Amino acid sequence: MSDAAAAPRSPMTIGQQAEFLDYLISRTIGRRGDVAVETTMLLTAEEVETLSGIAARLHRIAPHEKAVRRMVSER
Repeated sequence: MSDAAAAPRSPMTIGQQAEFLDYLISRTIGRRGDVAVETTMLLTAEEVETLSGIAARLHRIAPHEKAVRRMVSER
């Protein structure tokens, strides 16, 4: 294992997380643009780690959702 592979990655920005989820969703859309009724998807270990990180961040922020919504809507 190289040093680069062992180094912890910094958390993705909200925009990067959205792009990653869009990428996964794009893999479930057919040639004519229809969303698949069901999808079997092969994920790499890195993609699973990314999804786990997103889930962990969502779990951490979930108790503060009302405050975040208030902050965003005040803009």
